[in-house]
Amino acid sequence: MILVVTAAGLGLLGLPAAMRRVGRQLVPRHWALLCAVALLSGTVLVITTILIIAAPRALEFVGLPAAARACEHMLGGLYPGGTVVWFSAMALGLSAAVLGTKAVVHAHRSVRRASIGSAAGTGMGRRGRFDIILMPDERTCAVSVPNGRRGGRVLLSRGLVDTLSSSELDAVCAHEMAHLRFSHQRYLVLAVLVEEAFWFWPPATRSTSALRLALERWADESAAGDSSDIRQRLRSALLTVATVAPSPTLAAFSAMDGLMERLHALDAQPGRTRLWAWLVLFAPGLLVGIAIAYATTRIGHQAYCFITMPGRCGSP
Repeated sequence: MILVVTAAGLGLLGLPAAMRRVGRQLVPRHWALLCAVALLSGTVLVITTILIIAAPRALEFVGLPAAARACEHMLGGLYPGGTVVWFSAMALGLSAAVLGTKAVVHAHRSVRRASIGSAAGTGMGRRGRFDIILMPDERTCAVSVPNGRRGGRVLLSRGLVDTLSSSELDAVCAHEMAHLRFSHQRYLVLAVLVEEAFWFWPPATRSTSALRLALERWADESAAGDSSDIRQRLRSALLTVATVAPSPTLAAFSAMDGLMERLHALDAQPGRTRLWAWLVLFAPGLLVGIAIAYATTRIGHQAYCFITMPGRCGSP
């Protein structure tokens, strides 16, 4: 039964990738939120089941045989046993913990380095809670750097300022401020965590790519709204920076991923989410939820028997 939950978790990690075409029919903000929920839920499920599978042998290994036997009796046949399964669960669990923690730390360090590096730039004014900084960089790029509750900074390179018109720069600034306003940095931290922790599951990486594209489209729509002029300015700016590769841990105005989809979306007027898209997207999640609920009920029943009725339930 634990394997059912594990499979459900892996399915959730790959769900945004599998449903990417349908997700395009949603408002980008909704699609990004669904991607994030699927990735976070899948992460929690897979890590939890890995810990459950590894727990009995781990307790034995640290010198707690009584606790190990109690754990095995409580779970009964709900999880696969054997040295190979235990070793695999331990290896995957440890690698996920180490690599995931490393990814989160690296993401926070990237933000800190960008924030410190912005001191080398020149202030171009302040828009609301956000500072606009001109950086001495000849590349054409723009990056948003969050700064806690105090707002954040939009870093514009010298190359970008020299290349774009003032109206295009305004559109780019609005795009980056949308990243800051909606705390997209948190979504990016989740993305790098999933990519590193679940290196053994390729669909997870494709799902994080879907999340990143949804975030960019979310910022595009927030910056442009219904204005056809601003949409065309953003489209023109995208074509200018299409060859710049952004850092995966920072929200940046880049078109490396999903260029054609973003251009097509900006050419059209923003639409509303279609009901059929919601139904198609929620169907897999509903099936996964049913499987998880059933497995949780079985595990809870085993735990109840072990704790309150020792000797009467028997081993399954």
